[in-house]
Amino acid sequence: MVRKPKVEPTFDYHLSSAFKDEDILALVLKGHLVIEAMLGKILGNAGFGEEIWRWPFPTKVEKSITNCPMPQWVGDICNDINNIRNDYCHSLGHELSFSEAYKHAQRWSSLGLEYTDETIYSDATESEEMYGVEGILTETLSNIMDEINVVFGKIGLKETYLK
Repeated sequence: MVRKPKVEPTFDYHLSSAFKDEDILALVLKGHLVIEAMLGKILGNAGFGEEIWRWPFPTKVEKSITNCPMPQWVGDICNDINNIRNDYCHSLGHELSFSEAYKHAQRWSSLGLEYTDETIYSDATESEEMYGVEGILTETLSNIMDEINVVFGKIGLKETYLK
């Protein structure tokens, strides 16, 4: 996938109101950072040293699956979140449409992620009205962190990230 700017760069773009998705950008970045820290904790417990902090995110996911009891589907969702983060971080002007977020929620549900309300992935009109992009991402990030927390319990780590 090629990530190129979707808007013309200007000196003050970062200050302008043209930057529409600031809340969603912050949500994606913070969620990604927490997930990455959680994966680091899992890998550290598996005996990997400081080198894990030099690995790209997909390598951390892969090693968490192959060396720890993290299910493949959890890793797949983590990689999807990483791709969303990369779209925001490497393509000036990127916006995640509701349609894209809804398709992700449908996929993530089919992989095994449980949502508190199936409306998020089963009724596009209601989902957009009730949740929107921010709601889908908030619920997804919380739930995938819960799933990673389950891995913590399986390997004897204190489940502190979400408590």
